[in-house]
Amino acid sequence: AYDLSGDRMFVDKCVELVERLLPAFNTGTGIPYNNINLATGHARNPTWTGGGSCLAEFGTQQLELVALSYHTGDEKYAR
Repeated sequence: AYDLSGDRMFVDKCVELVERLLPAFNTGTGIPYNNINLATGHARNPTWTGGGSCLAEFGTQQLELVALSYHTGDEKYAR
């Protein structure tokens, strides 16, 4: 939405959301859990995956986080 509108509010809201999602990356592998409670930061994987992460979802998140790093100038999102 930011790329189309140029409205910085979209970047700011994205940063707020991503800051709440970052605890999902606190795993032994760095591959994030797929489910996270945004209020508590509690993260887990869905039962239908047998406890594993969905790599397709992680790949999409990586693309979005790299774009966020680009727009904010903060490399922590791309790491």
